Amino acid sequence: MEHQVTIYYRPEIVLLSIGIAFIASYVSITLYDQYRLCSKENKPKLFSPNVLLFLMACSLGGIAIWCMHFIGMAAITLKNYKSEIIKIDYRVDLTVTSLIVAIVACLIGL
Repeated sequence: MEHQVTIYYRPEIVLLSIGIAFIASYVSITLYDQYRLCSKENKPKLFSPNVLLFLMACSLGGIAIWCMHFIGMAAITLKNYKSEIIKIDYRVDLTVTSLIVAIVACLIGL
């Protein structure tokens, strides 16, 4: 007997996930423009270049990548071969660790 899992996606949540990623990417690009200007000018600044780099990493890694994936996971419904919904649980410690890894990876990449 073959046991099969069927996957269903809620398109409105997938679109929300994509929209958040686009907005966060726009914020990251805007912060990069500020970083570039901040690095060149000798005027008093609202944020130091390092703070702007950290904010870009948070925006890109923490919001664009991490939130997109977790909101996308919320769009999934799994059903077993009996058409019963399979519950998906997330461990808080691993979830927070994955957020930190995404931010650090983007910070290193910037």
